Amino acid sequence: MNSNKTPDRSVTTQLYQFLGGATVGAIMIAVPYSVTSIPFDSLHIGIAAFFVLVCGTLASQFGSSFIETLSKLLANTGLY
Repeated sequence: MNSNKTPDRSVTTQLYQFLGGATVGAIMIAVPYSVTSIPFDSLHIGIAAFFVLVCGTLASQFGSSFIETLSKLLANTGLY
């Protein structure tokens, strides 16, 4: 029995959710860089990689609800 009351998920489900969260995070990073002329130096690359990894990790922890929240946040920016 699971003591912390989280549903048991398979490794492949968590992997797919990580990849989904990382993809949405990468899109959220790519949109501002595509519409502005922000310099893309090593500091910005490190921050972007950290953000993508955090989005993927949180998505694998919290599941599809986190990915849906990120997608709504991206949709509300009005950059499409």
